[in-house]
Amino acid sequence: MNSLTITPHGVVLLHGRTLASVVNQSEMVCGSGEGVLTRGSFHAALWPHYCGLVSIQPIGPESPSIYWVRRAALLVIVLLILFGIVWVIRAVFGSTSVETPVAEPAVAVTESVTPESELTPLTPVTTDPIDCVDLAILVEATTDSSTYKVGKEPVLSLTIENVGSVACLRDVGPKANELEVKSGGYHVWSSDDCSSNNKTKIVTLEPGDKVASTITWSGLLSEPGCPDLSEAAKVGRYEVIGRNLDITSDATPFALTNKN
Repeated sequence: MNSLTITPHGVVLLHGRTLASVVNQSEMVCGSGEGVLTRGSFHAALWPHYCGLVSIQPIGPESPSIYWVRRAALLVIVLLILFGIVWVIRAVFGSTSVETPVAEPAVAVTESVTPESELTPLTPVTTDPIDCVDLAILVEATTDSSTYKVGKEPVLSLTIENVGSVACLRDVGPKANELEVKSGGYHVWSSDDCSSNNKTKIVTLEPGDKVASTITWSGLLSEPGCPDLSEAAKVGRYEVIGRNLDITSDATPFALTNKN
């Protein structure tokens, strides 16, 4: 089948299969003015008021694949330019946006006050004092002078102190206490030798409390059972030791002399 076809170069007579292939690879394009851009060739057909078939298949002196590659490269470049424009717009306008602070929900704090009439009074815990342990008791024996003339009566003192941390009960009576005078390790005199007072005296000692008692030594020797010795202590060095129940004090030295 023969047909006349208008091309940019003039009217062309197409024959049989050639006509069919051109029709399959062409589309109708109408233009006005002085320019019509044909697909694939990228050249202007200067046909005023042209209307006819335009070939989709690339037309030119080079291989069609080269034109398709050029078309793909152009499409990629256009897409990249569009993407860059969008990215710049979002970067510029997105950075100037101010985030609206989100208000946290207020938490209501409720304070409850219990009337004084409903308060349960605290009951103080009280415990009765117990007997003092020996470790909580300190015993001291002292004299009113370090030197005495023979015939002068020394004044001896016994002090009992609670050095513990709690109050406790302690017997501080004559039965529990003793003052003893020694010389060279030998017994010279004791407050228990001739005493008939066996009374007890239980007291509550608070931490730091002290109980003191004094006795005057006549200077005479004595022995347990109180035999009648009537012998006076001689010039020399002596020491006094105090005792409360099973706790004894350190020895406190003193001397008897012939000098005033």
